[in-house]
Amino acid sequence: MRLTGLIRSVAATETAKKTAQEGLKWDIFTSVIVMRPAVIAPPMIEVEQKYAESALQQEFEGSLTNSFELKTKKDEELLKRRDELERQGKELSELDGQLGITNFMKLDDWVKNADELAKKFKFDNPKAFEADDVRSLSRALDRKLVLLVKQRFGDKKYESPWILPQLKYNNEASLRETAERCIGEITSGNVEVALHGNAPVAVHTHKYQGPIKSKTGTGADGAKIFFYTASLAKKAKFTTNQDEVVDFQWVTSEEFENLVINRKYRNRVKHIFYE
Repeated sequence: MRLTGLIRSVAATETAKKTAQEGLKWDIFTSVIVMRPAVIAPPMIEVEQKYAESALQQEFEGSLTNSFELKTKKDEELLKRRDELERQGKELSELDGQLGITNFMKLDDWVKNADELAKKFKFDNPKAFEADDVRSLSRALDRKLVLLVKQRFGDKKYESPWILPQLKYNNEASLRETAERCIGEITSGNVEVALHGNAPVAVHTHKYQGPIKSKTGTGADGAKIFFYTASLAKKAKFTTNQDEVVDFQWVTSEEFENLVINRKYRNRVKHIFYE
């Protein structure tokens, strides 16, 4: 698999070089689809809930009695015997010694502790810890999020609409190395991002229109964008390089559809949102 990925990576890089050398006025870019995976499981839909309840009931009915359940039955019998002896006015010290700490006492403590933890960590509403800020990694915890940016291009004279982070290919490194450099240039500090594989997952051809062509300052008629995917490490902090990035958002699939203007561009990468 690694050899196949390397072959595809080399092939994609050679294609990019050939395109640049054929006299066609194309800018070659690599773009990185930086994803933050879901942090918590999404709530179950009705059919999933019914199946889970059925599976639990089936497991309960087919399981053997464990030691805790056996002890609980023994405690019930001893408590009944104690009540009977108490009604008869007989000595209870020996029976109390056998009873000790019953499972019912343990359960009371466990339920009390569980209620305290549930209240503290809001287990009944895990989304209570979500942030409303579109720049925060703590938003939409049960969804996959993707990084969208507004970047500066062409000696910083042109600010892009909402796009996936991208960097111009310099005809010296491979596309994979350019993708790594893209992450380094748009971020600030030690941001942990892991690229997936050596080959791009999609390519998009985009023609510059009117004023955009002059603002890019390259004289090219358009761009060919090769997309790589990457994941943000768990608990990673994320900050951008403000010299390169005008603005950024962590978006869901629906927000991606609303913010990214170019339909063909969206369609090239919409498969990344499969959850």
